[in-house]
Amino acid sequence: MSTSAYRLTRATRSGSSAGTLFFGLITAAFAIAGFFSYMLIFWPCALLAAIAAVLSEPKVQLTSYCEACGNDVAPTSKRCPHCHTDLLAPPARRKPISPILLGTLIFAALIAALFLWLHLRQ
Repeated sequence: MSTSAYRLTRATRSGSSAGTLFFGLITAAFAIAGFFSYMLIFWPCALLAAIAAVLSEPKVQLTSYCEACGNDVAPTSKRCPHCHTDLLAPPARRKPISPILLGTLIFAALIAALFLWLHLRQ
């Protein structure tokens, strides 16, 4: 009688988040400069820096492993080669947004709200 377990996946990040943080700060600086000046060149620069921040986000590699023994298995395995457990596909779930990207967006929104409040107060 064979038992069954889920074939789970774990995400491992490759690279660092320093580039994302750097380009996020550059985006905020261009957005602030564009808010306080009438030069329209700052807004396309802010957009390009935001795109660079998204592209420099650390890459994620998914590896599959057996729920029963914890050893790595192929993503298409039906049976674990180590503990001989039948592997089932895990239930589907949504991919969450990156915490670095979410933090950058929240930071930019708070800065924009602060400057809008200061501008409306005058």
